[in-house]
Amino acid sequence: MKKFFSLAFLFVLGAGNAFAHYTFTPNLIKAQQAVFEFRLYDAYPLIEAERKADPGNRLIDLVETYADCARLSIDENRTEYKSLLLKREKQEDNEAGLETKSPYQLFVRGEIALQWALVKLKYQDYVSAVLDVRLAYNSLEDNMTLFPKFSYNYKTMGALKTIIGTVPDQYHWVVRMVGLDGSIEEGTGLLQKFINVNLTEPVYPMFRTNAKMQYAYITYFILKNKSECWKQVDELTKDYKTNLFHAWNRAAFAMKCGHTDKAIETLQQAPDQKKFYRFDYLTYLLGLAKLHRLDADADIYLKKYIAEFKGENYLKDACFKLYWFYLIQGNASQAAAYKKMIAATGKAYLDEDKHALKAADEEQDITLLRCRLLFDGGYYDRALQELKTKRSKDFTSAKLKTEFEYRFARIMHEKGDFQKAIPVYLNCIVIGEKLPYYYAANSCLQLGYIYEQQNDFSRAVFYYKKCISYTNHEYKNSLAQKAKTGLKRIEERKGK
Repeated sequence: MKKFFSLAFLFVLGAGNAFAHYTFTPNLIKAQQAVFEFRLYDAYPLIEAERKADPGNRLIDLVETYADCARLSIDENRTEYKSLLLKREKQEDNEAGLETKSPYQLFVRGEIALQWALVKLKYQDYVSAVLDVRLAYNSLEDNMTLFPKFSYNYKTMGALKTIIGTVPDQYHWVVRMVGLDGSIEEGTGLLQKFINVNLTEPVYPMFRTNAKMQYAYITYFILKNKSECWKQVDELTKDYKTNLFHAWNRAAFAMKCGHTDKAIETLQQAPDQKKFYRFDYLTYLLGLAKLHRLDADADIYLKKYIAEFKGENYLKDACFKLYWFYLIQGNASQAAAYKKMIAATGKAYLDEDKHALKAADEEQDITLLRCRLLFDGGYYDRALQELKTKRSKDFTSAKLKTEFEYRFARIMHEKGDFQKAIPVYLNCIVIGEKLPYYYAANSCLQLGYIYEQQNDFSRAVFYYKKCISYTNHEYKNSLAQKAKTGLKRIEERKGK
């Protein structure tokens, strides 16, 4: 009981009998746990019951925001997005003029703003998203000044500063203009500080797990350490059979880290979605994983995703992957049907969907296609076997010659044979740099990774910058951002 009341900060809100306070009640903790497991149907009744019982508890808005933003990210429903934006505006109006002496006030404001910023980015509401990032940053910065020992600040500010730290030098003026500052080292340090603090509050384990998952994202996307990332995710998601959020993260990272068998096993053993919030993306993910393994039933899941998902993203890519599936199967009529569907299905906001639109008309070779899919699944030896009987001279077009070189280099790279990978990457750049494909750009990026790993920073910088210089391919945004993040890593390492 003492611990429970230690979390409550009660202060008068204006005149009258209403009180504003920040209290993680037992039911609110249950609601947050339900949200963090994607049991949204369980969470909302608990949230509403808390609001009726104690409308002055401002932490209700935080937990409800977690639930609302999860819904919007999963469903991709623009009508619902507009409706929930109005609800958020009402929350802001209710908070206007509220002043308490609670360290939770600015933390909640910053946390809610960051959650909405991420959702707004997904809905292409970019200007508003930037304003929310600034609100989150300023709220947390003020809170760290007012309450330097309040550990929850470190979690969200750590993630923010890490992301800000990846912004390349030529765009620092934008960051400074909106008043942001951060570095990869500072951000990861704050996040690790929160993970290590070991607070006694009942809600802390949930936030700590959330922070650890954020750190896993950083380990993969920013620190570029696949093995360490998978180690972190594997430890965090042992409950994937009963926790849909963890099943999703486990499967997604297993695929990224080259453990497709584990991804398929996870998705097949994930909890029954009838008890959780419907998450069609997992169906797409299973179809994609099975396609990478060249399973004969991959089409079932990709078709199911196209037929049932009401959102916007990965639909073009799912059609494109079915086009590939039927090419490999030798079914020309079905391949043609799904190729035709690409343009008419979904939207082209993500790189994967943009690539689907462009690559559908590219020349395909079944051997190289099988090799690519197996490589993407982490089946490097099987992918190499596909190339054993081929040579560059066997292909007549410049596109296929370049792709053959690129596929071989990528396999050697992932197998750790840099001596074989480097010259083939270089050859790929020479023969492919004027072509409207990503092979030359990604070869530069991969050379940057190799030389950075070898502490040859001058060469790494050269190839990262060369990667950024390519603008005539569909992955230009994502590859350029990865190269810019590499430049920032080197800048920080050289500055130590």
